[in-house]
Amino acid sequence: MGEALLQKTYTVDCLTKKRVINDGIVPQYYVKNSHDPIVSKEFFDRVQFEKKHRSDAPKIYNVENTKIKKGRYSQYALSRIVVCGECGRFYRRVTSASYKRYHSGESQVTWRCNNRMEYGKKFCLESPTIKEKYLREGVVNAINHLILNKRFIKKRIKKQTAHKHALNNQAFSLKDMMEFLEACIAEIAEFDDIIVRKLIDKITVISKSRLLVRFKDGTEIEQGISAGK
Repeated sequence: MGEALLQKTYTVDCLTKKRVINDGIVPQYYVKNSHDPIVSKEFFDRVQFEKKHRSDAPKIYNVENTKIKKGRYSQYALSRIVVCGECGRFYRRVTSASYKRYHSGESQVTWRCNNRMEYGKKFCLESPTIKEKYLREGVVNAINHLILNKRFIKKRIKKQTAHKHALNNQAFSLKDMMEFLEACIAEIAEFDDIIVRKLIDKITVISKSRLLVRFKDGTEIEQGISAGK
């Protein structure tokens, strides 16, 4: 960023030239614009935000709070944002191998509640299995509903950002959301991982045919989806 902290170490013996870490024994000086930056300050801040975002990925506990799986930053945009409306646990992406064998080599991809998969109906009785294509269609429709109301949403984001510090974690999310709405001139035609990561904070599965989509500015849209067969 073109900034430097001077006197992080100091010399304790002029004859041996021995240096030690400065723990406050001598003054330190923070100099801005001391050299040409390798990256911009905004880029640096965004990287720090992304590192924190990944490190803060929630851990998965089972219902007895005994087993822990530390989360990874998934390649699927819907991972860790789709949650069960009944028990509150994350939904997991599942590919059916048996379906592929009996349907001309086509895999069926669904999303299922973690509790339901691990414990059956013991702790989660009614959580539905959602086909990925219907889940994606619902997300696209919710985003397009947001786009249709972008004038109101942009005003809301401006009010929110006016009261947030530039380095606040949510500030970058709101900025990305605003940039998308500013550049968007039409509804989106298909599901896009990048757009979902920019806009959506959480998706609650209310039922097999209803989702509650919460965007990063706090806007919530209840969206119908196809129940399928």
